[in-house]
Amino acid sequence: MKNFSILKSIPMVLFVLGCSTENSDPLKNFEKLETQTPQKVEPFNQSAVNPKLFNLKIVSETQDNVIQFTENVESSVVFEVTPLSAAIQEFEVELLNFNFQNKPELVKMAEPYKFQLKWKAPVGSIPAGQWGRSFISEMLILVTKAQNDKLIGTTNTITLPVIVQRTQAQPKIVAKTDLSNGIVEGEATSFQIEIEDPTAALDPRNPEVVVTPYINSNTEAYRADGSSYLRLDSSRTENPEKLSASRYKYFYVIDADRLPLNRDRLGKEIPVSTELDMCFYLRAVSAVGTLSEQLQVCTKARYKVQPTSLTWSNPLPETISTIQPIELKFDLNVNHPLAEIQILDSEAGLKTLSGTSALNCQSVETDKLNHLACSIQWTPPCRTADSNRKLTLKIQNKLDGRTVTTTQSFQTIVKAQKSCAVKKGE
Repeated sequence: MKNFSILKSIPMVLFVLGCSTENSDPLKNFEKLETQTPQKVEPFNQSAVNPKLFNLKIVSETQDNVIQFTENVESSVVFEVTPLSAAIQEFEVELLNFNFQNKPELVKMAEPYKFQLKWKAPVGSIPAGQWGRSFISEMLILVTKAQNDKLIGTTNTITLPVIVQRTQAQPKIVAKTDLSNGIVEGEATSFQIEIEDPTAALDPRNPEVVVTPYINSNTEAYRADGSSYLRLDSSRTENPEKLSASRYKYFYVIDADRLPLNRDRLGKEIPVSTELDMCFYLRAVSAVGTLSEQLQVCTKARYKVQPTSLTWSNPLPETISTIQPIELKFDLNVNHPLAEIQILDSEAGLKTLSGTSALNCQSVETDKLNHLACSIQWTPPCRTADSNRKLTLKIQNKLDGRTVTTTQSFQTIVKAQKSCAVKKGE
């Protein structure tokens, strides 16, 4: 058995000796192999994610962790950065990215851990027609001192939304025409309004005035709506007139052509009223659309003194015979029951008739002077030739201390009689 073990090991020794010769290179059989360029492989980065080391909180009354600014208004936002590890002793904060060409300024405050973003969002940062716009900001927080050296140089990046809003500054109606003397029905009254608009620099459009109806809700004290009587003064070439960079004057006309009847506490119409209360509301709208406080404007509106209407009871004769008495009947009437009708200087008017004449007027209704029944008794003189006669009456209507006078005339031909003897002065 021993000789068999020796013989069995001889081939292994010969194999080892054969491998040590020069012709035994294992790469010699691979010299004719061709090499090929491998296909391109997309690289990828693999980096360690830093643990969350800081907490950032906006210091505000709301719970939202959102930074808010107002367009064209210098404002600031305070936020607090708190380390989550007691090993962090000092750190720096940098506004790393902000997706707008004009970005806020970051200021470190004296109070520990607190920082301030200051910015005046420029005009145009909000697109036209929108009330706001959002931006993205990235805060880079760098550890500069720590008890653990491995923390030094570690960073956290915190992304925060930034919202820029239109200013909520309200315009204000700073002046208006005093209407304490009231207005008169049918008479145009000038009315001016001045507006202060703090947003005028944000938009090229002018502020506006909105006139809204007055809604009467108190039946104990009726007030009519006067909003429909206001109109812009078309005679003004510049309306509104720009008084300063933020102040404008608007020119209106109040033209109450027909007032409604006043009402009593039960809502019933009062035909005998000479005036009524009238109101309307005003608001200013800024260049960016913010609204002013609503302003109520009230005044006394007095009813127009109507001219007196004259109605002949019978058609006027074109010709009248001499010497024969004639009665001319007519009515004088004004709708308002408190109107007072009076014929002025009636004697001077009757003298133009010549002959004998007399005027008599009586109230149709007791204690009312707005409706008179009148008659003229006239006996033309005897004439040898036809003559034209013209009667002119001046009629005054008085209401609430105001008067209006109208003139009414009629003309007829007095026919001649050849048998008449002409009297001197006729």
